[in-house]
Amino acid sequence: VCIGATTATTTLDLTKTTDTAERSIRIENSSARLLVGVEGTSANRFVGSAADHAFIGTTTNDGLEIGTNNNVRMVINTSGNVGIGTTSPGYDLDILDTSTASNTGAGVNIAHATQPQLRFTQTTGNYRMYLGIRTNDLIIANDSGTEKVRFKQNGNVGIGTTAPGQPLHVKHSSTHQMRLQGSNSYWNIGTGWSGYYQDYLLFATSSGEKM
Repeated sequence: VCIGATTATTTLDLTKTTDTAERSIRIENSSARLLVGVEGTSANRFVGSAADHAFIGTTTNDGLEIGTNNNVRMVINTSGNVGIGTTSPGYDLDILDTSTASNTGAGVNIAHATQPQLRFTQTTGNYRMYLGIRTNDLIIANDSGTEKVRFKQNGNVGIGTTAPGQPLHVKHSSTHQMRLQGSNSYWNIGTGWSGYYQDYLLFATSSGEKM
């Protein structure tokens, strides 16, 4: 069937190449309305639509389901939350897998040839942090992509070093101490530096060196 043209290229062909208006199919019952089509130059099908984009969605206060094998696989609710494996997503992206098999379950796989990563952005101030893989290890990097923490495949954790040799390996070019702090005071534990008890283990509190 061809509507808008003289030659059909599919089972149902809605084509008018000289038209810049929206072309769509509407499916509706007493409460829900679904539209599938392409935007025109006016881009006014949905709030936020863009010209010449393809679209699928509802214009009523109803969600959208995608299913396979007679099961719902993904839902977009009326708040815009996306659920995979759940029909009642409570977050922007809500993933649920009820499988109890080992090494399976809800998850997201991000693949890249060298540095797969997630980026977290705080839009106020435009601050970013990265969580990703570098040279086979999990890393946390700052806004500029500079590595700050590394989790090795063997379980070692490095702060300030890309090659942690112990379960916890802390390195800094100028500050050589770790701090344990309570509500009123703190303890520093670390090594001395050039000109100040170099290569010695030091213990200090907020009032000064103790050992």
